[in-house]
Amino acid sequence: MTHRSRTYAKLVAAIVIVLVLAGCASEASVAPGTYTSTITRDDTTDYQFIGEWELTLAEDNAYSLSKDGRFHEDGTYTLSEDQIAFDQASTASYSCPATGTYQWAVDGKTLTLTNVDDDCGARKLQLAMHPWSQQD
Repeated sequence: MTHRSRTYAKLVAAIVIVLVLAGCASEASVAPGTYTSTITRDDTTDYQFIGEWELTLAEDNAYSLSKDGRFHEDGTYTLSEDQIAFDQASTASYSCPATGTYQWAVDGKTLTLTNVDDDCGARKLQLAMHPWSQQD
């Protein structure tokens, strides 16, 4: 085997190893569980949104949202490659009958939701104001 052939063989082997490792790397995803976020007076003057929010994403694609330990809304969510869509099921103090779609990003235990297509101002404020911290 010539020097050139050995160099080529090493290069091919290195590329194969990188591709295998890339395929084995775990991709970040939105894990089912409970996440918390806080909206303060600095964020809004509307008292109904100020407080500690809890977003629970169940494995069966159900979600619930509560504020300061009190139920606020529930429904279902659909997760795709980089987006999550929320469909509200309950009647709350406001109505968000249309689906709200957000881009999601996960960094460790922090979930950030960015509005993509949601006409519901209340839901945008609740979900996208601040990042969410995953609870243990």
